[in-house]
Amino acid sequence: DVERFVAFLKRVQPAAEAGKGEGEVSSGDGASNELVLSPSDDKERRTQVHRLFKSKPNNLPTIATDTVVAVDKATGLETKSIRLFAVLNRNDRKRKRAMDNRGNVSKTKFCKFLLYKENVETQHALQMLSKSLRCKPRRLGFAGTKDKRGVTVQWCTGFKINERQLSHFNRGAGKRRPVICVGNYEGLEGPEAKSLGIGQLKGNHFDVILRDIGEAGREFASPAVTSLRENGFINYYGMQRFGTGASPTHKVGIELLKGNWAQACKMLLAG
Repeated sequence: DVERFVAFLKRVQPAAEAGKGEGEVSSGDGASNELVLSPSDDKERRTQVHRLFKSKPNNLPTIATDTVVAVDKATGLETKSIRLFAVLNRNDRKRKRAMDNRGNVSKTKFCKFLLYKENVETQHALQMLSKSLRCKPRRLGFAGTKDKRGVTVQWCTGFKINERQLSHFNRGAGKRRPVICVGNYEGLEGPEAKSLGIGQLKGNHFDVILRDIGEAGREFASPAVTSLRENGFINYYGMQRFGTGASPTHKVGIELLKGNWAQACKMLLAG
């Protein structure tokens, strides 16, 4: 194999150095830029060869690898060999990307996972995740938007995304700003195999932390916390819930409760 590999490099090196965009390299073995190594039953050895070439993406030419299986028609026995091919043109680069993504095919169409983030909005976090996964953001589903200012965890779903891809995203979590990571991956089957949509959640859980309040603040906060624990609190709505148009949404709601559909429609159109 050593002599054949050296001959293979000598055959493809000129085209790689010349940068022939769509050129072909002539060869007498039927595959101009391919070389199939001798069969090997040693899986560990084949893995080492794959890793060797994958660790050298900047070589000229770039060499991609995969495993080919041959079946002896007489005995029915299988033999496995490593196939090398030199990346020389656009079609070769597409083929290499497909080979690099082998193993990234999800066994189930949908999966769910936990999204952990700090000081970043849900949509922004999912955009960063989709960019890393090289998929469109719409393949990631979520039930609601978590606030930017806070440490939040929420369930999300992915379409044709697997654990290997998600774990690769976590490799840079320690250095990434803002901090985003994923976990608790689980494939979905049966009725649960679908994407999460807005509002598909039972509720939210909050842990509120008060920092740097001092002793005076503790004395003031203690009875308030006791009242909150024993009596609860009035769930006020913020002003953003009432809209900013000419017809506030709460007034439209009153007309709807009264059954004044025409008036409610007029107010909506006017606002």
